[in-house]
Amino acid sequence: MVKFSSAAIAELQRWSRAQETADVVKNWTVTLKKVGGSCHQWAYDLQLSPSLEEVIAPNTTETLDQGLSLLVSEPGQEWCRDLTVDYSEDLIGGGFRFINSRVAQTCSCGVCFDLD
Repeated sequence: MVKFSSAAIAELQRWSRAQETADVVKNWTVTLKKVGGSCHQWAYDLQLSPSLEEVIAPNTTETLDQGLSLLVSEPGQEWCRDLTVDYSEDLIGGGFRFINSRVAQTCSCGVCFDLD
């Protein structure tokens, strides 16, 4: 199961408010997937888009917060078990941090990783 910190949820809600147009979107889908990395084998890719509920099968999303659902591209895969997504601000800007004790190695940016 993927966990999101309250700071990560707040940032995703800020993203959704910033992307709203004249057509009010009430529900958003956070898509999390594993893609090829730059400094390690894999990287996390987190995207926010208007809700995809009408094009995906029921029960494949998990509710994060009111108006936010999570869709993991490879459900049950080793890379996302025990994953915590956090958001923090620092001197060079803010960003999502991915904390996963199940990966073999991560880079200093916290986005790229290697599996066993």
